[in-house]
Amino acid sequence: MNTRFSLVVPNISAESGESLAIDIGRRLVQDECVMSRFDPDAEVATINRLPARRRLPLSDRLFAILSDCRAHWIRTHGAFDVTLGATNDNWRSGGRGPGASAPGGWDQVDLDADRRTIAFAQAGVRIDLGGVGKGIALQGVAGRIAAAGIDHAFVSFGDSSILIIGPQPGGAAWRIGIRDEGEPAASLHAFDLYGGSVSTSGIDPIRPHLIEPTARRAPRGWRMLSVACACPVEAEVLSTALIVRPAKERAAILANYPSVQAVEFRRRTEGGPVAAKKVWFHGI
Repeated sequence: MNTRFSLVVPNISAESGESLAIDIGRRLVQDECVMSRFDPDAEVATINRLPARRRLPLSDRLFAILSDCRAHWIRTHGAFDVTLGATNDNWRSGGRGPGASAPGGWDQVDLDADRRTIAFAQAGVRIDLGGVGKGIALQGVAGRIAAAGIDHAFVSFGDSSILIIGPQPGGAAWRIGIRDEGEPAASLHAFDLYGGSVSTSGIDPIRPHLIEPTARRAPRGWRMLSVACACPVEAEVLSTALIVRPAKERAAILANYPSVQAVEFRRRTEGGPVAAKKVWFHGI
């Protein structure tokens, strides 16, 4: 997934720690072989080359992932959509207007539960799991940690995706700070967690990488939104879905996801130093 992975397990022997790291590394490689759109041999990259109406069998793993993503598309009222890979690529490459007409949308995807197959209504539809892939991987990591009988762990995946297993050994919460990119030494907010996950998504108008699915445009302005909840997949989904929707539309999404904490910051540059300001929060 081309990012840094860090694992902290207190009070573990060197031998057990090395065995766990090898086991997790193998799991991450397996996930990459399924979810990558860059590795031409990966399963997602393969289906992204499908011509119109050509049906392809899916592994049980990818079928479950895509079914879950479609369920989150419904739960987020369309704010989370993995079928807009072509639109995302258009904006990332500096394109603008053509993105709105790029193939995509769940109405273009035929996911057949009986045959475990997928087909696209038109050529050019591309699946992009970048907004949820680390959460899916962390869910698998949590399973490997539990299988090893470990009760306390801290996992960081690219700094923006955090997994917490249990409290710290002494019983204290893990404090997860949200860093100010303008002032890396400063923390904008902190979540105190005894378990669960944190995901942070950001919007940079200079390098757009998130798309508002309805308008199929990159949101304007600099902003950053962090979510803390029990499930790493839901944390990733919500940090992506909430940041692209106006604050007034977020309550309808959050009604489908109980026990969530979220906070949003926006940056202003008005003739002085860059400043990040808290503009919205939920459950805090």
